[in-house]
Amino acid sequence: MVIDPMERLTVETDVSESVIGALLSQCLKLVAFFSRSLNKSERHYSPVKKEAYAIVEALRTWRHFLIGKQFLLLKDQKALSFMFNQNILIRSKMRKLLDGDWNCRIFLLTSNIDLEGKMWLQINCQEYVE
Repeated sequence: MVIDPMERLTVETDVSESVIGALLSQCLKLVAFFSRSLNKSERHYSPVKKEAYAIVEALRTWRHFLIGKQFLLLKDQKALSFMFNQNILIRSKMRKLLDGDWNCRIFLLTSNIDLEGKMWLQINCQEYVE
């Protein structure tokens, strides 16, 4: 897919006990994705630190698409709000990332599954991070 410079990009990250992953999309169409296994020491990170690490890796991976552009960061964990409020992102890696012109709008999402098994997302809270 060719990225339209006039349309906003969306980054969505998720973690499990042993894997981090992310999707980059535009207008609900997949542009790119990545996932990787966490190494032994990374598996011992707290859930909040794993979430932060997934964000850092996604932003690093797609930095060339995101710097200077407005994009959405979608998360399914309320821990995200705590991360940004407490400034506990992986500081050394975040410092390197923040050297650019970031314009990110963050949406915290909850998932609701209806009787037919379809998943609906509901926006609970929004924040701006520059």
